[in-house]
Amino acid sequence: RYFYTRREGQQNQPVLYFRQGLAGADRVLLDVNALAADGTQSLDWWYPSEDGRLLAYGISADGSEESTLRVREVATGQDRPDVIPWTRACSLAWLPSGRGFYYTRYPAPGSVPAGQEQYQRRVFLHRLGTDPSQDRQIFGEGLGPSAWASVLLSPDGRWLGIEVLDGPAKTELFLIDMSKPGAPSPIPVVTGRPALFNLVDMLDDRLYVVSNEDAPRYRL
Repeated sequence: RYFYTRREGQQNQPVLYFRQGLAGADRVLLDVNALAADGTQSLDWWYPSEDGRLLAYGISADGSEESTLRVREVATGQDRPDVIPWTRACSLAWLPSGRGFYYTRYPAPGSVPAGQEQYQRRVFLHRLGTDPSQDRQIFGEGLGPSAWASVLLSPDGRWLGIEVLDGPAKTELFLIDMSKPGAPSPIPVVTGRPALFNLVDMLDDRLYVVSNEDAPRYRL
């Protein structure tokens, strides 16, 4: 399945389409224009599962970018009961089984001091059909309030890569071996270096990173 957005000239917001196979017919999967005639609903981000059966997506209203995460069945266009708030600019990685995902979210209002609701972004694991309020925090304890974590999962689901942006010019990288029982500790890959390190992919136990360390125009 192929997923893509397209916006006609008179539409306020792009429409998310999918097609079955390269030559398949275009089918509307999500049209936020139908949710609000004044165009104030927006599709902020979306992540298909590895088998293309499910789509995790975030919608916000009135330009707030305060996304709420939902999960849609691609074949039927129906949403599952999983609804997760506080997922602005969410980073998400589906489990290979498609039965859940790692994702980032912000703290619930009232759970942190006033004014901190837009900080303290953390990584959680959600299993489809479970209560999101019970999702286990995987990473983020001890991070500074402005740290920006993003996730990448190896194709076999073993290695969870976490990229932590701390300001505009510094990134730290961590790996977690999710094949270990319990709550395995993050393995530092890059820490304390004044440069950007961006996760690209993980394949065959190799981690591919693009960095501007000693390379002003970046290198792999």
